[in-house]
Amino acid sequence: MELVFPVEYTTGYNHSFTFLSLLCIYLFKESSRVCEFQERDIL
Repeated sequence: MELVFPVEYTTGYNHSFTFLSLLCIYLFKESSRVCEFQERDIL
């Protein structure tokens, strides 16, 4: 999976902010998948 950003997002503060945003989105999706999996297990 490759992500492409505009140049201004690859430097300094913006880069950190973008990376953290992506990390949060990724973790949120992963945790949602885990919750779905656990619900299936219980049912």
